[in-house]
Amino acid sequence: MHTCTMFATYTAWLSRELEKTDPDLIGSKKPDNMSMKQWNKYQEERSQRHTNSNASSNASAGAASDVARLEKLSDTLQKYEFNFSRHLQILLDSLNHYAATETVVLLGLCARLSTANQGTQFSGLRNDDDAAT
Repeated sequence: MHTCTMFATYTAWLSRELEKTDPDLIGSKKPDNMSMKQWNKYQEERSQRHTNSNASSNASAGAASDVARLEKLSDTLQKYEFNFSRHLQILLDSLNHYAATETVVLLGLCARLSTANQGTQFSGLRNDDDAAT
């Protein structure tokens, strides 16, 4: 839960950093790969976030700092994904244990949550021998 709370708090910072880095998001022209509905929603959210700041002043940042900023964002996102997946797998292991020993009602929740962990290095159920190593 702590990882989820930290990520939710982090998304505001992430949005601001992406705006500084991506010239498509700084300008007033809609990117080609964005629908008009997405663009309008983005513009509304951006105007709410920047009531006291001027986003165009960030457009003069150099290309080298943009690359470094993107690398930092990518590294941070990978850390959040790793922590979230690891803690979700711990939760899934616990739910499976309690579903086997206490009540099978937890199996439905476990099945739905396991889809969020698919494709990560923690996907799949572990048995007790795997957990010990």
